[in-house]
Amino acid sequence: MNVTLRQIEVFLAVANFSHVGKAAEALNISQSAVSMALSQFEEAVSEKLFDRSSRKIFLNDAGKKLLPFARKAYEAAAEVENFRSDGRVKGRLKIGASTTIGNYLLPFIIGGFAEKFPDTEIVMEVGNTAVISKGVMEHELDLGFTEGPVDEDEITEFFWRKDKLTVFAPVSFIEENYKPDKPVWIIREKGSGTREVFESAMEKAGIGFKIKMELGHTEAIKKAVEAGLGIGCLSELAVSGEIGRGVFRRLNFKNADFSRDLNFIFRKDKHFTASMKALIDYCLKEGIKTAGYPD
Repeated sequence: MNVTLRQIEVFLAVANFSHVGKAAEALNISQSAVSMALSQFEEAVSEKLFDRSSRKIFLNDAGKKLLPFARKAYEAAAEVENFRSDGRVKGRLKIGASTTIGNYLLPFIIGGFAEKFPDTEIVMEVGNTAVISKGVMEHELDLGFTEGPVDEDEITEFFWRKDKLTVFAPVSFIEENYKPDKPVWIIREKGSGTREVFESAMEKAGIGFKIKMELGHTEAIKKAVEAGLGIGCLSELAVSGEIGRGVFRRLNFKNADFSRDLNFIFRKDKHFTASMKALIDYCLKEGIKTAGYPD
């Protein structure tokens, strides 16, 4: 059997997209090159690995059985390719971060990491916790950073640091005017870790709330609250600047525990490359200081 790394890469891309054209676009090669490499790979392993329809291509039972071995082989080969005898870390990482982490922590951390490890390349996707966990589950992301719990048997959650949500309002808002039956809350969408922690904390504290608006971005919520449309609940990381400048004021819901864990997530069968290990280690030891936030 004569299998090349390129053939394995093509196999994994087609398995991921279930589409030859999308796999070709992702690999930056022609569709004919993808089809040829796939045919050669199937010939090398003496098995048909896909069921084909007029528009899509799907892994059959043989392909599903081969998939985890192909992933491990590809990751191991990439590790060999990026090996440095001088001990320097080299390689490309695709990571995903839920919104607060992606906007307010990781940009600073990645900058510091890139200075320390100049031979690495990091590509980051930002989305809510559901989107990031899905990317990790489907092998589209090497590593995820999430703000809410992830309930997937194939994913490991590893504690990174604590965070706390803050209820905030325009400075003119009078706390005593809060009425549980009045829709005043402007909060994140379903699937967001922030939304999940907020709802859980309010329900456990027995505090009633009605939602006025759901918005899919932290900055949109801040602008809506600033415009006097309601009150919000976001990470302290996201609103501390505006509170310090007198744009917002904190509201005190004493019985509600808005603390939460920020976690690394990765597949249990994930092969840890040197660059992945280095990034996790950097985040744990130096990352928060680089971002300018206290441990």
